[in-house]
Amino acid sequence: MQENKFKHDLEIDPNELDVAAAMQGELFFKWAQKSVVGAEARDMMKLRLDVITADMSNKIRLDPDAYGVQKITETSIVTAVKASAEYIEAYEKWVESKKEAELLSQAVVAMEQRKRMIEILVTLHGQQYFAGPSVPRNLVEAWKEAKKGTEEKIMKRTKLRKRSKK
Repeated sequence: MQENKFKHDLEIDPNELDVAAAMQGELFFKWAQKSVVGAEARDMMKLRLDVITADMSNKIRLDPDAYGVQKITETSIVTAVKASAEYIEAYEKWVESKKEAELLSQAVVAMEQRKRMIEILVTLHGQQYFAGPSVPRNLVEAWKEAKKGTEEKIMKRTKLRKRSKK
């Protein structure tokens, strides 16, 4: 799995929720497709392992001395097959393909989680969770300012009336 690409695809920019939501379907499908390909590769490696096991079992039955098998029993055949370099190599590739398939499967689960996170972020955005902090108004100061403003207006009117009476 390409971890860097996966991490990039998993990221959500809270400032671009619309873009993240619009791209979610494509990203999910991309990783679901990769998961299917990974599962196919795993299954093909398992098939290859089974074919090698069957082929080697037949070869051992035909010529047990060439594989160091003294007595032909199912246990001795299985042991000889599992000890062969060809089987070990195929088994290691199968284990690696199983790991890759599981990682890709979990990537699909992570993309489902990403979808849910986008939904949560959109909900939080709608509730103005990301809005800047608002400083509560100091009512005492606001009252003093309003009162001061009112007094100043009264003083102006009074001065204007006194002048106009003269």
